[in-house]
Amino acid sequence: VATAGPLFERLAANPYAFVIGIGVSTILLRFLIVSEMAYLNIVMAFLIPLSMQMGISPWVVGFAVYATVHPWFALYQNPVYLAAYYSVDGQMARHSSLAAYCALYMLTCLAGLAACVPYWQFLGLFG
Repeated sequence: VATAGPLFERLAANPYAFVIGIGVSTILLRFLIVSEMAYLNIVMAFLIPLSMQMGISPWVVGFAVYATVHPWFALYQNPVYLAAYYSVDGQMARHSSLAAYCALYMLTCLAGLAACVPYWQFLGLFG
């Protein structure tokens, strides 16, 4: 945690970069950490102490992580999507076309996170 502090400080200097950075890193790391629950536990245990040191509410970190933890670019990433896909034997839609909607969903999530920043600043969640 101490090693990541300086990098985290630079990212936390800009609330927009901070929130979008958490969202993008969550999307990318979900290709490596398959379990959503494991990802949430690992990342929150790492980021909450850092965010509190920077004066950022842990709620902001949790919201940004949870908003972007559900991608389905690959079949294995989202168990709910996987169950829905195989409940119809993959015949109602092709995964390749549905993955495009995942990109749209993730961009919408990131835009929503960026749109929340002024309100969160008003509430004092960014110290």
